[in-house]
Amino acid sequence: MDLRRRTSQLLGGHGHRDRGVLCVRYPLFALILLNVATSVLSTVRGLDAAYGTVFDAIENVSLFIFAAEYLLRVWIAPDETFSSSEPAWRSRLRWILSVQGLIDLVAVAPFILSELTTVDPARDRTDPAPALLQVRAVLARLPLSG
Repeated sequence: MDLRRRTSQLLGGHGHRDRGVLCVRYPLFALILLNVATSVLSTVRGLDAAYGTVFDAIENVSLFIFAAEYLLRVWIAPDETFSSSEPAWRSRLRWILSVQGLIDLVAVAPFILSELTTVDPARDRTDPAPALLQVRAVLARLPLSG
């Protein structure tokens, strides 16, 4: 089995329930939930004052992992399509423009942009929108069918 196909199995699952899939999917869900929790807790001024550095570290590490996951999902998109005759670039573009792809892009875009630029965008920790986007990303990934 080639690396891209195995990565597709690990990230997508597709009914595979081997140890590797479980070791990737559950920690990603846990990281998403941890990130949502820290985003919500950081909106409380007292908690942010006391633990802001910890919240920032958790957010930066998780966003790095989410950005890597996003890039891996773009890479594995040709294995995720139903049309094997479709060129790889078209499969990748189709995934990027899909609902999940756009949600993931919106979630990681601030991190990617801040890494590509020298300007650190100002953040308003009282804004719940980032946490709500992360909750939406969690809901989009939940397996709703058996």
